[in-house]
Amino acid sequence: MASEHQLKLTLTVPEVARLLRISRGSAYKAIRTGQLPSLRFGRTIRVPRVALEELLSKPARDAHSEEIAVPNNTFRSGNKK
Repeated sequence: MASEHQLKLTLTVPEVARLLRISRGSAYKAIRTGQLPSLRFGRTIRVPRVALEELLSKPARDAHSEEIAVPNNTFRSGNKK
């Protein structure tokens, strides 16, 4: 018998995060940056199951073939001089 996730046409962001074993925040970031396809209905965000399956079926990119963006991590202390 098919699982519940296989019957759904779309998945919620928390469902996608659980399936991918990433944090919910990382899933939202992937949606915001366009790495993860999504649909928006008002304030509701859904990820098409077919789009997620297609994304996962693509071959992994070689880590050495492209640059890796590193965020600018600056520390701000509460003391101003």
